[in-house]
Amino acid sequence: MSKTIGQLDPAAALDGTETVEVEQAGVSARTTVDDIAARAGAASVGRLAGINDQTGTAYTVAAADAGKDIRCTNAAAIALNLDIEATSGITAGFWCLFSQGGAGAVTATALAGVDLRAPNGAATTQQDDPRGLEYLGGDVWRVL
Repeated sequence: MSKTIGQLDPAAALDGTETVEVEQAGVSARTTVDDIAARAGAASVGRLAGINDQTGTAYTVAAADAGKDIRCTNAAAIALNLDIEATSGITAGFWCLFSQGGAGAVTATALAGVDLRAPNGAATTQQDDPRGLEYLGGDVWRVL
């Protein structure tokens, strides 16, 4: 039986096990919500796209970090560099997390030409402290 979005089981949709029938141009296929998210290039519903472990004292956020947690584990302070769109290739709507996995605080740092908005601070305060990053477009980043 074909289901519309309103007929999906919310619990099954969130854990990725709900199956839906998709029809486009007369071709029908059965798939899961996770499959749809993967084909759209997005992280599965309610899940990180992965973890990017960084051990150095500086790292520049890349397009491949979309939906991931950039976990920084150095004992010294870490600069998480945010670059302009023309250099990074990151476009509006990009988001990721960064977290302090070691003793060193992680600070979101604006490179030349970047407008960084961090009303609640741009740095982690203790081990396991996560922060969100969102690229708004127009070389504007926001720490969440």
